[in-house]
Amino acid sequence: MKDTSFHGENFRRRSRYIAVFSGLVIAFAVTVVLNINTGNVHISVPKILRILFLRDGAATEYSIIWRIRLPRILMAAMLGGALSLSGFLLQTFFANPIAGPFVLGISSGAKMVVAMTMIILGMPVANGAVLFAKRYQQNEFLAAKTVFLSTLLSIITIPVVALCFI
Repeated sequence: MKDTSFHGENFRRRSRYIAVFSGLVIAFAVTVVLNINTGNVHISVPKILRILFLRDGAATEYSIIWRIRLPRILMAAMLGGALSLSGFLLQTFFANPIAGPFVLGISSGAKMVVAMTMIILGMPVANGAVLFAKRYQQNEFLAAKTVFLSTLLSIITIPVVALCFI
């Protein structure tokens, strides 16, 4: 006899959600390991797992994983999640399953604000950073730090300028 009660159906639905979520977590973990494995410097999967979980390994491989590859992968995952969430919110807010940033003109407006901010603020800040780095060449990473900070400053100013137009 098949259980068609509310509790039986609720249990089956929860079991299905748990199975799908577990499968997605496992797929994400496998994708992370494969992405860390891919690159100019080949690092084997056992070394990757040892560096990730035991924090043990050669200094170069440790730096490559923790400073280059893993932050890129996690940033890509966070960006993908943020984009999917923003699409979900657009579709929910407008009660339209095809609502998107291109249909509503949000992308065009965002491109215009980014372009204007880069033209007005980006070039003088970047040129100033390069001139500062050339003048004070005491540290080999000073140029990279200065350009990074100037880029960060221009990235921070883009939402501020965008809020002025709202």
